[in-house]
Amino acid sequence: RDRSSARFNFPYGLVADTSGNVFVADTLNNVIRKIHIGSRMVTTLAGNASGGYADGIGANPSFSYPWGLTTDNSGNIFVVNGAIRKITPDGNVKTIVGRIITNPFFLDGNSSDACFSGPSDITLDNSGNMFVADLNGHCIRKVDSNGVVTTLAGNRLAALADGTGTGNPPSFNNPWGIAVDTSGN
Repeated sequence: RDRSSARFNFPYGLVADTSGNVFVADTLNNVIRKIHIGSRMVTTLAGNASGGYADGIGANPSFSYPWGLTTDNSGNIFVVNGAIRKITPDGNVKTIVGRIITNPFFLDGNSSDACFSGPSDITLDNSGNMFVADLNGHCIRKVDSNGVVTTLAGNRLAALADGTGTGNPPSFNNPWGIAVDTSGN
């Protein structure tokens, strides 16, 4: 569709690739959209309006309320949608970290055992580690380059505190966004 007729329904996540194309998590339409930089045309990269959690290519994969997006230097898009899902440049979607479950659950562990509790945003550092704002888990999670998920900060309690050590750990109340700088902070 041309830009004047494209319609989004609660666009949340937004990321640009190295060519300047923009990708949008069109949350309530349950799709990932691409805005082509040259033509400004809007296309659906992956997903369909029906929602769900199926992997596949083109309109076959499904998302239920995709939120945050990030991209790597190879043009892959990473989406938080209950778990972490990867979309290759050709539109192939695969769940790569976490289990898709309908009731939010929190569990650190390897890529196939870990669970997120309402992940809302994602980012990558220069070493290939992913960081996830786990909204309902009230914490920040790290996924290392081997797919192992650990809780980096926060404690699943909704109280806010500035942690200064192990006796007073930091906590967050529904973290929505996350970013990392070039130094890994």
